[in-house]
Amino acid sequence: MSALVSRLVEHLTALYPNHESPETLAEEALRAIGIDTLPAHTEAVRPTWSERDVAVITYGDTILDGRSATSEPLAALRSFIDERLGTFISMVHVLPFFPYSSDDGFSVVDFAAVREDLGQWSDIANLGRDRRLMADLIVNHASASSQWFQQFMADEPPGKEYFVTADPTADLSDVVRPRTSPLLCPVDTPSGTRHVWATFSHDQLDLDFANPEVLLEFLRLIDLYVTNGVRALRLDAVGYLWKEIGTTSIHHPQTHRVVKVFRELLEVRQPDALLITETNVPHAENVSYFGDEETGNEAHLVYNFTMPPLVLQAMLSGSSRYLKSWIDGLEPLRPGTSFFNFLASHDGIGVRPTEGILSPAEVDELAAAVKRAGGRVSMFTGPDGTDQPYELNVSLFAALRLDGGGVDDGLQIDRFCAAHAIMLAFVGVPAFYIHSLLASPNDLDGVAASGANRSINRAQLSREAIDAALDTPSSPQAEVLRRLGELAKLRRSSPAFHPEAAQALLETSDQVVGLRRTNIGRAEGHETPEVIDVYVNVSASEAVVPIDGPWEHLDSDDADAVQAADLVLAPYGSGWIRRR
Repeated sequence: MSALVSRLVEHLTALYPNHESPETLAEEALRAIGIDTLPAHTEAVRPTWSERDVAVITYGDTILDGRSATSEPLAALRSFIDERLGTFISMVHVLPFFPYSSDDGFSVVDFAAVREDLGQWSDIANLGRDRRLMADLIVNHASASSQWFQQFMADEPPGKEYFVTADPTADLSDVVRPRTSPLLCPVDTPSGTRHVWATFSHDQLDLDFANPEVLLEFLRLIDLYVTNGVRALRLDAVGYLWKEIGTTSIHHPQTHRVVKVFRELLEVRQPDALLITETNVPHAENVSYFGDEETGNEAHLVYNFTMPPLVLQAMLSGSSRYLKSWIDGLEPLRPGTSFFNFLASHDGIGVRPTEGILSPAEVDELAAAVKRAGGRVSMFTGPDGTDQPYELNVSLFAALRLDGGGVDDGLQIDRFCAAHAIMLAFVGVPAFYIHSLLASPNDLDGVAASGANRSINRAQLSREAIDAALDTPSSPQAEVLRRLGELAKLRRSSPAFHPEAAQALLETSDQVVGLRRTNIGRAEGHETPEVIDVYVNVSASEAVVPIDGPWEHLDSDDADAVQAADLVLAPYGSGWIRRR
């Protein structure tokens, strides 16, 4: 038995202790993910990433091109990225492109199909030809309209056993979830009423990974996705995957086992693919998905959910106190792991990751600032049974129009770019939400039409209108895209920003965030250490940063540009300097 199969059997035995033959199940798992022949030697696989990796997050139909009747949205997206973002974007996360019934794609009707109104699998593959393509593996739930759930309601296999059910009289008070709706959804079936677990909504019914057939279904989906060019799998809401009454049913040990199975098999099926976990929770819980200290071997990247609210708080308060305290407490990352950094996404800005960092009063202040900027606040039921802020729903560009006191000081674009300078300098792989790149405002019409707070940052955009704005140099869209592109190119220019390069917090006043990045020879072809310091002013006042020793601007081509002077930062300015 190979080492891989031995590890796989160990995981499957732990997951399914009553299975009659874990060895047979391991063989079925290998076939499901498309592994016909095991390699002679299965060595540790190093992630294929570099400082040049910068991602964009987008829906498949965010960009609509009406200039051609045959231009399907996925093809229009490819064209837009090539023509407008191609100089600095190397990775594309296309949010769920499957047929769906609600939640803008996250209530999946058919995991194995591409929405006809978006395009075809060939369009998906085309997006991944020149860039790393990320897709969602929505492991926690399926739509009430899915074939699996229709089978469940009819007591027909295989879906009949694919969903988690519970006795409504059971004590479920320990369960942690990000919603205030009833946890159990009553469903009439030929064998009687069954109560189905619904972590997110009653149109999103939770799948039962305690049934090995569900695991095999998702291994087949992974095979399908990588066959069609996907090279990064985002495990959506993976923390809620395994349920057990009497526990919190979040971050269950069995959930981590399932992630390990995915990783073990993915490394053989597609060695250059990345596994990324999405868990909107406090930092210590989030990084648990790198795996345990002994074996690791879970996610290559974890979504860095603590960054967005703390950067927002710093920009609005003019103080980096809390952001720097968090950064200072970060433990060094293990080789082969890093953060997936973002400031905005299709969802809102989660505030649960600030637990233990910001006080409830400070979270309320942040929520009030978002409301002043035209945003919304979504709630969840806290451990004490009260409704508490869970997520800030707002366009990030709109959120940074006003300072913390609600004043429009004319520094919106400077504040917005400063926030992204922090993200781009930070250890990990940076990701821009497409609406941030395009300086989109709040979509209040979208909220009114859908009744959903998250619609505020999910507008569809006309390619013609975007081009007109980007071709007008004085427009906010053109200036934001130009400046963010320039910052991204600074990051891409130095191996010190490799996703695994070392990071240290520099001593500065709370007016400034200072990060030192040092290439440590992990980036292939970059064996000479390079030290880059990045300073970002989070305030509306000029900042002077004392610099000890000679330095030069990172983007300088002048050999005589070495300086021995303090660095002066304009309000919301950033300085990227190479230490000499």
